[in-house]
Amino acid sequence: MIFRPTPLLRAIRLQAKPTSLTSRIQCRNLNFWGRKGMKENDAVITAKGLGDKILIYYAGQRIVFVATLKLATLFVAGFCTFIAAPSVGIETEYGYWAPVGIIIAGIIPIAFMQYTSPPYVTHAYLHLPPWARVSREMVARYVKKLPPSAEISLGTIRTLGRPQLSKVILSELRYKPKRLGCSNWEWKPPFEDKKMYRDFFVDQRGSPAKVPMPGIMDEIMNLVREQTVLEKK
Repeated sequence: MIFRPTPLLRAIRLQAKPTSLTSRIQCRNLNFWGRKGMKENDAVITAKGLGDKILIYYAGQRIVFVATLKLATLFVAGFCTFIAAPSVGIETEYGYWAPVGIIIAGIIPIAFMQYTSPPYVTHAYLHLPPWARVSREMVARYVKKLPPSAEISLGTIRTLGRPQLSKVILSELRYKPKRLGCSNWEWKPPFEDKKMYRDFFVDQRGSPAKVPMPGIMDEIMNLVREQTVLEKK
């Protein structure tokens, strides 16, 4: 007996597949951990133009290093607190100071990482207006005259290694090194929200890894520096 799919099953299969090349490419670009290297035309759709945003900054293999280091410090803190300290106990010549010292020694690395690593930017996307999504030439024109209202999405790493994406406005970014040199951008939103990251770190030499259109992040860095200088005057 030969099984033939009914019209209902065929409709379900069509709905489960991506409807266009645009959706497949956007999903791949938003995958923080599964990217295996970007080709030159990864974010370009030859027949239908660009998507609503373009990748302008990518930290490459540094993402895995930072995420792994954060998880490693978390495991070290847990081992020192719940295994090493209780096994030593207080029956030593140092008394209570022995387990307390072990716990403090395990907490110091994770505290340092949680203070210095949250601003580290792994991805950055520039949101494009509809008229700039036609071709690379239109994107270049838009970048040359970026408005203050241009939107940028900055990706960072959370405590457990999960990504955090923050959408910021270009006019709200300032160049302000702090956090022991682990932060050089400050976001000043018009409203207060304690849950949002306001400090970011981007490599001033440009994108560490390959992106579809190199040089866009350099233009944005120059604009951030210029508006910071104008604000101080």
